[in-house]
Amino acid sequence: MEAERLIKYLLYTHLILTIIIIDFLTNTHLCSQIPFDLYNAISNIDYVSIILPTILERSPAMLYRIIATQKREILNSQPLPQKVIDALNGSMLGDGWIGFKKCRDPNPTGNARFSMSLKNHEYIMHLWSKIYSPICTSTVPCPWPNPKTGRPASKYKFQTLSLVTLTLLHKIWYRWSPELTKYVKILPLNIGELLTPIGLALWIQDEGSREGNGLVLCTECFTLAEVELLRSVLRDNFGLTSTIRERKQKGRHLGWRIYIRAENKDKLISLVKPYFVPSMLYKLGL
Repeated sequence: MEAERLIKYLLYTHLILTIIIIDFLTNTHLCSQIPFDLYNAISNIDYVSIILPTILERSPAMLYRIIATQKREILNSQPLPQKVIDALNGSMLGDGWIGFKKCRDPNPTGNARFSMSLKNHEYIMHLWSKIYSPICTSTVPCPWPNPKTGRPASKYKFQTLSLVTLTLLHKIWYRWSPELTKYVKILPLNIGELLTPIGLALWIQDEGSREGNGLVLCTECFTLAEVELLRSVLRDNFGLTSTIRERKQKGRHLGWRIYIRAENKDKLISLVKPYFVPSMLYKLGL
């Protein structure tokens, strides 16, 4: 019955929206000609035995596209849950990124994308099913490269729906580089207002590594000034003291890293452990 009601609702909604769009573009006043019993007429169709089997037989993916489109329209009409936004800001400090699909739309909307190595399967499934489920479809994280290519998979990846809110986040986290002719990730100057415990937890699971009783955060993609800003945010927001280390390889400068001191271990664990998956607890020395 749930499937029947959903199909009825989706078809009814898209029919009305189509009529409204035609009415607006052509000024034909079709809306005034919609019969009052239209919904009743639609409701009398046997969707489960007629419409639904036809959709599933001809194109199983069609139903999922309809549901995803409806979910995207709903999400674009209201603010995203704060937990999702807080998590996104943490992921942006790590492996997460926001991009745009290649399409002809002059005003494309952004979607967030995530990829993890094969050994982090539990973590990426947690991100998809628990953290970002409100903005994702039912398509599970898939191995890449596609096994059909015959090449061995090296990672899992998934992406969210394309949403207006993610386009706004892209403007905060990226700037256009004329030299590289692409967008590059930057650190927002108001990162202190954006980083919360759940964001810190995701950042550590993405880019953290245990060193003794301390923790190293890989921040090579940020400038020294940006790393200094992150260090001050760790101190001011969470009371975590840290130092900055230069990373070199064969004498060549590779970037800067943050080392969270060992004396912060208990405080750090109390902050982020609730948002950790079991397979990542080793990064906290647990």
